[in-house]
Amino acid sequence: MTKNTAILILAAGSSSRLGSPKQLVRYKQKSLIAHTVETAIEASIGPVHVILGAYADDIIDHCKGANTHYNSDWKSGMGSSLSYGLSTILDAEDDVEGVLVLLCDQPYIKVSLLQEIVELGLQTKGIIISDYGTAAGPPSYFDKKYFAELMLLSGDDGAKQIVKTNNSAVSKVSFPEGIVDIDTPDDLSKLHS
Repeated sequence: MTKNTAILILAAGSSSRLGSPKQLVRYKQKSLIAHTVETAIEASIGPVHVILGAYADDIIDHCKGANTHYNSDWKSGMGSSLSYGLSTILDAEDDVEGVLVLLCDQPYIKVSLLQEIVELGLQTKGIIISDYGTAAGPPSYFDKKYFAELMLLSGDDGAKQIVKTNNSAVSKVSFPEGIVDIDTPDDLSKLHS
């Protein structure tokens, strides 16, 4: 693919609604975070960076092959981890053209999906989001022209507002299974059934 696209996996949250670390939920004989990291590495898109926070000491061993970073401000929310993660990537990598943002709790991501999102992002130099059918969200790609806006994120605000503000630059990739993420015990029981 291109060495100039970095992958940012957000895995810092405390999983308060689930009651235990969603990052360590078992899926196909491995933890969700290990599944996400392995899929990201296998996609051969670029360097993989994982942002840790809550349970960092328990999760770090499941991130083999990725660069791990600890966001000391993880409690303030996803926006904080996104901006911290991007600034960490830009400190570590040269000439980053775009960033692919993944969550650690979407069990159905596939190598082909990640590659399709990045290819479209490189062609359009815009924002690519995953279309779940009834909603949309990550995995998401942001061209470098949006980095300044991403770096301003804080608190619980993810990148939704940036997507809304730059709507004319947004393209979608179909990912109906993206609607499945692990936030509650009910989500977990559905995954295991």
